[in-house]
Amino acid sequence: MIAEPQENTPRIEQKSSGEHRIDLETILKVATEKNATDIHLQAGLPPILRIQKKLVALGTEKLSPERVEELLFPIMTDHQKVLFKQNMEEDFSYGVKGLARFRINVFRQRETMAAALRKIPYDIPALESLGLPPAAFTFPKLNRGFVLVTGPTGH
Repeated sequence: MIAEPQENTPRIEQKSSGEHRIDLETILKVATEKNATDIHLQAGLPPILRIQKKLVALGTEKLSPERVEELLFPIMTDHQKVLFKQNMEEDFSYGVKGLARFRINVFRQRETMAAALRKIPYDIPALESLGLPPAAFTFPKLNRGFVLVTGPTGH
């Protein structure tokens, strides 16, 4: 279930035609400011942020299929666009200087383009800030073996 837009959601610029538009850079900035782990772009819905495991609509502009393409195609290389058209999906990364990197999965859903974006911070957090159990502090000191850390993503 998607939560209603929050009061502190930024105002979206209104074009002279009366049409509200939000650009990808604004979406990425707001997602970073609100510590969103994921961003979902899909026709028929406003941009959706995953914040503390909840889906929150960003604004009220329901994205048209054309608008989703307008948001995503400019950040894709020509090669990525060709692969997307061939395979109906493409994975790539996109960085915004001073903000964060994003892992992006662009795919076809209901005959239209859609995307899931995952924020990957530029700065690697200190081990102490992760809230891990004391045993985890020994892992970097191991001389051999293979340590797997698994679990759901985005939490």
